[in-house]
Amino acid sequence: SIKRENYDEDTPTKDSTLISVTLNDIKKASAQTNMFHDKKDSHYNLISALHKSMRGSDVNASLYYLGKMLAGGDNPLYIARRVIRFASED
Repeated sequence: SIKRENYDEDTPTKDSTLISVTLNDIKKASAQTNMFHDKKDSHYNLISALHKSMRGSDVNASLYYLGKMLAGGDNPLYIARRVIRFASED
């Protein structure tokens, strides 16, 4: 069980409830195909964000964008080539 706290914008009090996440819930969520991004704009935005996060030495952001690209269906060899190119530039 996970404790979820709901804050109402109109009142200063908070309502705490417990929600339950099962293994079946996780399997269903991971099987959804809505993680794929379009191959035009989003693809280039993600590779740009990956470069910027690596340039800024933001490890968490770099891993986030790398994971998002892989989950979105980008070719791992393309990503590897771009990371190697980035390493040779900086």
